[in-house]
Amino acid sequence: MDSIGLFEASFQQVSWENLESVCFRSQDIPSFLRQVKKSPLINECVLLSTCNRIELYFEADNLVSAKKVLLSIMSQFQSIDEEKLAQIFLFKKGQDVIRHLFEVSCGMKSMVFGENEILGQIKNAYFVANTEGTTKKYLNKVFQMGISVGKKVRSHTSISKGASSVTSIGIDAIRAKFPQYLNMSVLVVGAGTMGLRSIKKLVALGHNNITIINRTDDKLDRICSKYELQTFPFELLDKRAGDFHLIIAATGSKEYILHPRNLSSNSKTQFIVDLGMPRNVDAEVSSFVTVHTLSQLKEYAVKTLDKRQEDEVNAMKIVDEELIKLEEWKNYSYA
Repeated sequence: MDSIGLFEASFQQVSWENLESVCFRSQDIPSFLRQVKKSPLINECVLLSTCNRIELYFEADNLVSAKKVLLSIMSQFQSIDEEKLAQIFLFKKGQDVIRHLFEVSCGMKSMVFGENEILGQIKNAYFVANTEGTTKKYLNKVFQMGISVGKKVRSHTSISKGASSVTSIGIDAIRAKFPQYLNMSVLVVGAGTMGLRSIKKLVALGHNNITIINRTDDKLDRICSKYELQTFPFELLDKRAGDFHLIIAATGSKEYILHPRNLSSNSKTQFIVDLGMPRNVDAEVSSFVTVHTLSQLKEYAVKTLDKRQEDEVNAMKIVDEELIKLEEWKNYSYA
């Protein structure tokens, strides 16, 4: 069944600038899916948007026509020319799409080989699409099996043993540069998944001088109470950013939240980890402070595949077995 297609843009083949231009904020995905749902040419659709990959899975009777419609919808939604989108996204179809999803689910295509975070992101992408009614029989089965494969590989191999996450890599970069980091003040900007993971990691390491701010304060009381953090109004970020030695920026903002005006040569700030996609920190800030973006963090996450070769081989065996099972299901269900 070649009615499944995929538009893929990831850190592996696309520049970070292009990746930033096509990423979706989590709050915008339901609206995008509702636009897709209006087209009679697209039967099903799931959108996965993370800090290092944007993937649009779709099922249609005519993939050529569906591709054109999706490019048009994305172009209008993201305000990007269709020709540029066609250059950014790779297109796959059929069995290649399903194998790709299974391998992504296992962490085999992650920036950090074997990391666990991607499995939760795939679950969430599927949940949102299912809630919006853009998955039916076929993509329901494909994604349910993809999630199952990710779990199975992790339980039957050691692929995720010792694997980190992009958030942990960011904190590792801080620890490598500042052995005395526990004595330094930290500001975490953003109370989403990345921000919370940063806090959990820092607290687990014994850090007790952490401040968190967020554009909305609905989560802050609970977070500050649980982890004994400090906070201040987001509106004061411009004035207070330079009061902290270390900053971890992890928001979904499409606009820069840190600018040169926030961080002059007189500020305390010595290091910024920018986990935002798109970037949270204006590039000119690096004139005053060392800034590590996702692009730089990639260097800390080099895949040691020579050491993980056995894990990869065992994972591929499971992927191949599950692909056969899915093929058998398709032959039976669509006979």
